[in-house]
Amino acid sequence: EVFLGDASERAPSRMCRPWSRDDYASRLATFGPLRWIGKPAEIDAVECARRGWFAVARNVLMSEDGVKIVFDDQANSQEAEAARVRELIIGRGHAMLSSWVGAACPVEFGEMPAIESDVVAREQLVNQAIALVGVEFKAMLGASTQNALGSEWVSRLERVADSLRAEHGRKMAPVPPLAQWTQAVLVAVCGWSLRMKRALGCGEKHKQKNTVRPAVAFLRCVDCRQELLVDDLESEGNFAALDEHRVFCCISRSHA
Repeated sequence: EVFLGDASERAPSRMCRPWSRDDYASRLATFGPLRWIGKPAEIDAVECARRGWFAVARNVLMSEDGVKIVFDDQANSQEAEAARVRELIIGRGHAMLSSWVGAACPVEFGEMPAIESDVVAREQLVNQAIALVGVEFKAMLGASTQNALGSEWVSRLERVADSLRAEHGRKMAPVPPLAQWTQAVLVAVCGWSLRMKRALGCGEKHKQKNTVRPAVAFLRCVDCRQELLVDDLESEGNFAALDEHRVFCCISRSHA
């Protein structure tokens, strides 16, 4: 089934910009756990977002053109239904004369950034780590995360942390220890960035007019936009940084 309609949350942009990582991330973030679950790789969240589709309801996609597709999870053959939807997302489901027909975002958008060869990705990692080093995590990265990254990769990241401490640490007072820099780099390479938000429901004294509520620290995935409250991580002990992403996230997919 294909029909025109309006999205309840994210409106179609009416633009075709497959080169825009921000557009891609905006579409990908709509694939919540109750909307597009258990789909094969050829029509999973990453593939749909790459081709200009976002999720608006359970088993319902909408294109940037404003056209909807419904996946029939009661179809007799789920393989045939997946094949039908695949044909629609790559072209036939888009609006007539749409620039999205046959277009797709780069495959690299659905992969973990190569920080050693990608200058932009490395700069982003450095900025994330510098922000994160100011957060004293009581919850340390668990062994499962470091094992998934691999000892060689962790060793290289430790060297990155050492160079960042030498370059940027002198600007901070007090200078964070190397272990704190290493933690920040490892959390950053697992896809997390720091976000500060104003707390809600902070008691009577913050209900007074013109009273500024305190900011609380969140971690936000740069790909799937999952958000984690830092205080919650500290109460849970070890932080499984790769396991906290949404199932379609390129970070978790790279280490599955």
